[in-house]
Amino acid sequence: MCRRQHGAAFASYADCDPSAFSWVAGAEQVAVYALDSGAGWAFCQRCGSTLAGTTDGAVTSIALGTVSGDPGVRPGCHIFVGSKAVWYDIADALPQHATRPESDPDGD
Repeated sequence: MCRRQHGAAFASYADCDPSAFSWVAGAEQVAVYALDSGAGWAFCQRCGSTLAGTTDGAVTSIALGTVSGDPGVRPGCHIFVGSKAVWYDIADALPQHATRPESDPDGD
């Protein structure tokens, strides 16, 4: 799903606190595609770019490709490697999870 959404080998997201998140500008251009489970994606209605992950309509993660400058976070692990692109090799020593871990992958 991430490869299809982003047209790339993977997607990079950073979790955020939904109660501390707000759109700085352009909120009227943001739409959410939600699944029956409540999980979803916020995207730009004008260009279609994926902007964030959502849960029950609240932003819970930010697509880091949309962030200008240093977001101040670094990767902690790889998730969904069970369905990664066969042509992409993960070349670092970060923990790898075939699916989303039940608990936070960083142990927080």
